[in-house]
Amino acid sequence: GGAACRTALGRSVPGAEFMRAIALSEESGMDVVLADADVQATLDRLSTVPSLSAQILWSFLPGRDEGDDPPLHRRASDVVRLALWGDDSIAGPQLNMANFILRSSKARADLLRVVLPPVLLGLVGGYAIEWIGMALEGGEAAADVVSSPSLQFLVDLVTETLLFGTSTVMTFVLLVLPLAEVLIRERDEVLASAIEVACWDVRKNRVHGREMANKIERGEEPAGRLVAVLGMLHVNGVAKQLQASK
Repeated sequence: GGAACRTALGRSVPGAEFMRAIALSEESGMDVVLADADVQATLDRLSTVPSLSAQILWSFLPGRDEGDDPPLHRRASDVVRLALWGDDSIAGPQLNMANFILRSSKARADLLRVVLPPVLLGLVGGYAIEWIGMALEGGEAAADVVSSPSLQFLVDLVTETLLFGTSTVMTFVLLVLPLAEVLIRERDEVLASAIEVACWDVRKNRVHGREMANKIERGEEPAGRLVAVLGMLHVNGVAKQLQASK
C-alpha cells in the first residue's frame, strides 16, 4: 500500500528506509526491534476481506450501531482519513498526503504520470469500442454517432458518470475499507504496542540505580532514545495510538 504509493510518487525502492535504518543501527551498535505484525498473520487476515466487505455493507443498515462504538463502515473510513490526512487530536507533526502532493512538484508530476495514462486509455478505449460496435452494425449507425444531438450526448455523459461514480463507491466500500481495516488499523495497533514495549526497554536499560533515575525524572539526563521507522500510511495511526496510551 504505502510502499507502492511511495514508489509511484518518488521512484524510491520499497523498503529502502528500513534497509537504511538497519545499516545505521549496525554502524552505531543500536538494537533493532522488528515491530510489525507477522507476515503470515497478515496474509491470513487478508482471507477475511470478503467477510469484512459483507460486514461493512451490513453496517450501513439503520440500527446496526454496536453500543458506543461507531458502525464498522465509519470506523474504517476514519482509518483511511487518518492515514491520508491526519487528525486534529494528534499533537505534533503528522503526515498529510494532500499537503505533501501540493508542496512537491515532483510528487504532482509522478502522480499525473501514474494516474492520467490509465484514465485516458480507459476513456479512449471505451469510445473506440462503442464506435467499432456501431460501425459493425452499418455505416448509417456510425454516421448517426457523428450527427447525434447534444441532448443525447449529455444523457450518455450523465449515465457514464453515474456508472463510474457507483463503481468507485462500491470499490471503496467493498475493497478499500476492508483492506484499511486489515492492512492499516490492525497493524497500527501491533506497531504501537511493540513501540511502547521497546520504549520501556530503552528506559529500563538506561536507568542504572536510583541516582540516574532521579536525574531522568528531573530532566537532567535523557531516558534514552528510540527511532521508529514506519511505512507512510502508518505514521498518523501509530502516533494517535501512542498518544492515547499515555
